[in-house]
Amino acid sequence: MENSLFGKLSPELKNQIYKLVLHDHEGFKIFQHDGTHPDSGLPDGKAKGINLYFIYTKELMADNAKSDKLRARDALAITESCKAIRSETLSMFYYLNTFTLCYASASHSVGKWSAAMKTTYESSIKACRDWLRTLPASASGVIDRLYIAHDGGEAYTPGPRPTYWWNDARRVEKALLHPYLQPSSIHILVQFKCYEYEFNNHLRRRSSTGQRGMCHLDIQKECSIVVYDLPTHDKALAKAAIESTYADQVAKIEARAMEYGCCIGVEKLKTSLLKGASEGKKLMSQAVGK
Repeated sequence: MENSLFGKLSPELKNQIYKLVLHDHEGFKIFQHDGTHPDSGLPDGKAKGINLYFIYTKELMADNAKSDKLRARDALAITESCKAIRSETLSMFYYLNTFTLCYASASHSVGKWSAAMKTTYESSIKACRDWLRTLPASASGVIDRLYIAHDGGEAYTPGPRPTYWWNDARRVEKALLHPYLQPSSIHILVQFKCYEYEFNNHLRRRSSTGQRGMCHLDIQKECSIVVYDLPTHDKALAKAAIESTYADQVAKIEARAMEYGCCIGVEKLKTSLLKGASEGKKLMSQAVGK
């Protein structure tokens, strides 16, 4: 590389080029592979454990969406060009991108933290730890953001023990992940459904086509899901994130309902969405605690 024109560029300019190639704004999902093919469910001969390469559904692939496997391959291609470039870029790939652990579980609701769920969660975090152990030495400890995705469930059906979920999950992460990651790099993503009723029975006639379609379907889809992105190392920051997410969700619901040209039922839908958002906020605040 020293004799090439690229090698003669300043370090600052090379780093800018590296960032353009290595960074993917969508981030990457890591999942716990169970040794079976994701479509057929049959053994596929691959080792079990955490894999960076998430496989999209057939529907997404039909829309020409590029899988995480292909995006990661493209981003990492530059690290295979020569030893000098690899030494400069491999750690940058892990630092610049975000990674989301999608662990194997039918449901890990915030309010339903049972002994069985704790066991499953610990197994998934162990698999993530083992994945971190396999990273190249140059990538050790450089991941800036690892998300752990949780299904918060429906805000209207909270369980009795959200504080147990928060404390037990944090203990597992501290014991298994902190030796390999900065505590501040670990965030959780909690997704809630925040509506009480299914508003899918009222139909309206579309003026442009004359066809009848779901009256509330679009606003419900846009405003019914709220995702909390919470740092796990600092309760004060987590509480601030809860308040900010809730405020954004309320503003979105209010704005969308005002512009929605539906003949009936908008206020009932808005009330349900706002109540659900409030219940989700209460549940998350209870989980984080004082």
